Amino acid sequence: MSNIYSYIREQRNTYETKTIPVPGLGDWNQYDHIEKINSYWSDTYEEDDAFDDVIGAFPFDNIHKAPTLLEARSTDFDTKHIEVPPVNSSRKARISSMIATKALANHMEDIKFGQFMNRTSFVRAKFGGVHACKEGEEVVVDKWEQLITDQADIMSAPTIKRMYMSPSELMAMKAWKNTKEAIRGAETHRGQNIGTEASDDDADSTGHLVEVFLVEGDMSVAFLKEAQARRDGTVYEYDEEDDYEFKYIRVIACGADWNDKDDQGKAEENGLVFYAEAETMPLRKYIARNPMTGRGLGESVPEVLFEPQKWWNFTKTEEIRMIAIAGKKLYVTDDPDILANIFDEGVDHGTVLRVGQGKMLSELNQMPTGTPVYQGMRAEMKENTRELTSYFQSNSGAEAKSNVPFKAQYLQSVNGDATFQQYREEMGFFYKEIIEDWVLPDALKKAASSDEIYATFSAQELQLIDEVVVEEKISDELVRASLEGRVVDPETVQMLREQMQGKMRKEGSKRTITGIKEFIKDAGKFVRVHTTDEQRDKATIFESYYSLLQVLTPNDPRFNAVVGKVMEGLNITKEELELYADASIQGEQGNPETKQLEASQEQGAAAAMAQV
Repeated sequence: MSNIYSYIREQRNTYETKTIPVPGLGDWNQYDHIEKINSYWSDTYEEDDAFDDVIGAFPFDNIHKAPTLLEARSTDFDTKHIEVPPVNSSRKARISSMIATKALANHMEDIKFGQFMNRTSFVRAKFGGVHACKEGEEVVVDKWEQLITDQADIMSAPTIKRMYMSPSELMAMKAWKNTKEAIRGAETHRGQNIGTEASDDDADSTGHLVEVFLVEGDMSVAFLKEAQARRDGTVYEYDEEDDYEFKYIRVIACGADWNDKDDQGKAEENGLVFYAEAETMPLRKYIARNPMTGRGLGESVPEVLFEPQKWWNFTKTEEIRMIAIAGKKLYVTDDPDILANIFDEGVDHGTVLRVGQGKMLSELNQMPTGTPVYQGMRAEMKENTRELTSYFQSNSGAEAKSNVPFKAQYLQSVNGDATFQQYREEMGFFYKEIIEDWVLPDALKKAASSDEIYATFSAQELQLIDEVVVEEKISDELVRASLEGRVVDPETVQMLREQMQGKMRKEGSKRTITGIKEFIKDAGKFVRVHTTDEQRDKATIFESYYSLLQVLTPNDPRFNAVVGKVMEGLNITKEELELYADASIQGEQGNPETKQLEASQEQGAAAAMAQV
């Protein structure tokens, strides 16, 4: 059984140095693959000898950044695309949907979930996959440069995340132990990092940052107990049975390479464990772009263009080399009296050189004949790149050329959007899972703890809210009257109901909902999470509905069928439409006669309760 520190060292060494066989790619290493993507992204070659004496450093003409950014933009979601519709048309389900929608919107804003979505779209396109992690209430996209994963299957084995934290960040972690000792230990072992010699020159951090490792996944109970013992400063009594019981655990430690030697020369681990617990649910999720057989990381946009990028740079390099050679002015002569080098004597502009009779002096034509060939090759590669990445002129934002037919532009745009639409659907399932498992439960828990949601509501939502709150208050009043031995007649109850509803209508479109904690707690049972693309999908569908309604008459049964489809697409039920027929939510609170009637109802209700 290995301890937490040796486990981290072994996994990192395997991740960085070992390869796995991947069909079509041969021996493949995820660490090197990510390094290559980052090198290409920064317009640099992996090789150190990408230069020569003629042109110096070879040019790197990046062809994958624009398609990557286009896909990230085309597959991006916004929080407004997250819907929480009810599971059915029942009153309780509709109220739960309303509550969950408001609570989720507030919580997503608090945890900056929109930024998480933006980051997900970009990282997925650039690296071929996204590894998301739940940290407290926040959901973050992990940096691939910080991760150590199983190369064949990202989620099959525990993940190790390498971070650097400042002393203030460590001290803010109230649930962690040994933070002060870690700060002191980092000072002592400043130059020691995994995979390097213990010297100050090899330090991977500056200042007082502490190298921290988060290990997470299904692991044996023996591993968990050993880590907990190190956290608490005790000794774990090894039990063989613990090796065959597994739990989803999270261990956070530092100093994996702080293995000094004692007086006898024996290595001893001096690292520290901050946190070691079994979790109630997995706290990491993963989505791949174009999954590939034999490896866990999907195919990214830069990887699709690895080969085109190589040959694109080759043609640019050869073309520039030709131009560099052709830029040198050379002359040809058979007159021995002509200077060997016109620059030796500092010949000025306009100097006339005399040539012997029958002799010749001419400039050597060095215009490279291969330049048009390379330009044609790049034109062909550009078209191939567009086909591979759906980076067509019509959906890249570039102005269309005058000689390109509109229909051709339209078909290209449809083709490109179709590819991105598939990716968006995959990401929609990913977001749905994250919201259902992590975000919505946290949102409802937060709302229930405060017992209120302050937000702006629509007319039908106000009606539902008022019904719930009013009935809750009337129920409390009836219970109180019963305990005091009083009997409240139905007329008085109705008068109280109308009085309370009148007061609530005066509050306008914003409400602070209190006293409905049970509804908030149970809201997640009566809703489902749905990710939509209103701008792309619904606009097209509703345009088709609108065109169909123009050719149908209101008396035609098909007209009502289309209207029903529109209402269904807008998530409006018949019950909600009926609410608008209620005069109590038609804005009559501004009518003087209505106000006078409400005042009379309040006085009557108060008098009736006093008599009871």
